[in-house]
Amino acid sequence: MESIKYAEQELAAGGKKSKPLTVFLALLFPGAGHLYLGEPSRAIWFMTLFFTNTFFLIFTLESLEQFRALIAISLFTVGVVVYVVNIINAMQLVNLLNIMDQLQYFEEAEADGRY
Repeated sequence: MESIKYAEQELAAGGKKSKPLTVFLALLFPGAGHLYLGEPSRAIWFMTLFFTNTFFLIFTLESLEQFRALIAISLFTVGVVVYVVNIINAMQLVNLLNIMDQLQYFEEAEADGRY
């Protein structure tokens, strides 16, 4: 029983990523949560998608006369979907990384004979 408490203390002090911080960063800026988690390629994709979509939305609202409302609503919807997928993906990724850290810790502990 003591070894389980020791393992929990080691995991708490180790490289565990904070889920609330990840979600906060993802809410604050698309891709920032992925940067925090060490996934720069995903972060760049989310940033590119979100800001390209925002650029086209602004361009549409300022220049196009015909079908302006339809295109604007479509682009806005795509932007919201990218934003929400960014947050959900960051939450899933932080859970996955924390589980992988736990498995790696227990595999190393078992190899060292601590269990």
